[in-house]
Amino acid sequence: MQNAFFDRYTFVFVTIIGKLFSADMKHASIQILQSNTELLDQLRSIDAIQEKKLGVFYLKSRAFLHFHEDRGTLFADVRLDGFDFDRVAANTPDDQKRLVHKIRQAVKL
Repeated sequence: MQNAFFDRYTFVFVTIIGKLFSADMKHASIQILQSNTELLDQLRSIDAIQEKKLGVFYLKSRAFLHFHEDRGTLFADVRLDGFDFDRVAANTPDDQKRLVHKIRQAVKL
């Protein structure tokens, strides 16, 4: 009986924590992507990656880069190591410059 009580409340706790950390992070809207055309143009100029749909880039046949937004702030999920997505800030011009630089370095490997 005690284990069932513990398991139920552990599940509820984990569910609530998961929602707190992921519910607000959604894929970037068309509007926020269209307002970042300079960034997208810089990414489109990198020959190694191809944009399959607005803001979604592939390296060879594998998803490589896409964007999320949280309360109007832009983030990129990018496979810099070739395996797992890393979340990188992409909201300010400096963030975007660092992102493009990191991507150029990653695709040279």
